[in-house]
Amino acid sequence: EHSIKISDIEKNIEKLGIDSHWELNRTHWAIKNVNLLKSLAHVNDAFQSALKSALRPMVFLSWSGEKSKRLANSFKVLLINSLGLATEQVFISDTSIGHGDDWWMKIKTALSSAKVGIVFVTADNSEKPWLNYEAGILQAKFGENNKLIPVSTSTEFPKIDGKTPLRRFQFCKQIDKQQDALQLCKTIANYLDIDPNYLNRQFKANWEEFRKSLNIVDEKYINFKKMLSFLDTAGPGSMAFRRALWGISF
Repeated sequence: EHSIKISDIEKNIEKLGIDSHWELNRTHWAIKNVNLLKSLAHVNDAFQSALKSALRPMVFLSWSGEKSKRLANSFKVLLINSLGLATEQVFISDTSIGHGDDWWMKIKTALSSAKVGIVFVTADNSEKPWLNYEAGILQAKFGENNKLIPVSTSTEFPKIDGKTPLRRFQFCKQIDKQQDALQLCKTIANYLDIDPNYLNRQFKANWEEFRKSLNIVDEKYINFKKMLSFLDTAGPGSMAFRRALWGISF
């Protein structure tokens, strides 16, 4: 789908530094520490076309409001690192539209080329017109073969209005929990035909950074706050305070 035709390579043998046609008739692998398509894009229009095709958005991230935007941006980093995607293959309007770009055309193009849509829903934005508009376009594009996934967190999902149209779709309800986030990445990998074994290795390496970026109060912090509250009630002179201070169970 994103390959460069042999005929286009043959026309540019000198520019590519190929000495003979021998290299074009053998199968061999080479690992380059560069983005090969980007490096070859200057050669001619065919290579530039292959680059644009390869780097078109495959995942569309929809958001509305600050909480949703922060969540979407954090997930984009996790997704790129876990699935080995290029930045350009995961679209989010906050960072994928440059100054001077036709923002509406960028969004239309991304919606058109996306293979899966992720909608980041919070209690504040579930009824926002723009969020539901983008979700509606994605749902119409995918039809019955639904690839539209609403996403929320353990703290936001219980507060989302049950009447929102997005509740008809199965949510990823706790993206701040490792198992739910991994399952979401696996679902996306399946839509994009990406090896799940690669995902499993990379996800583990990137999970902690993602979790921290969400700035969500976790259970350890809640328990710590409870302990502080207890100590404040017990008072510094109490036996319970001294036991807690020295790490003795009480």
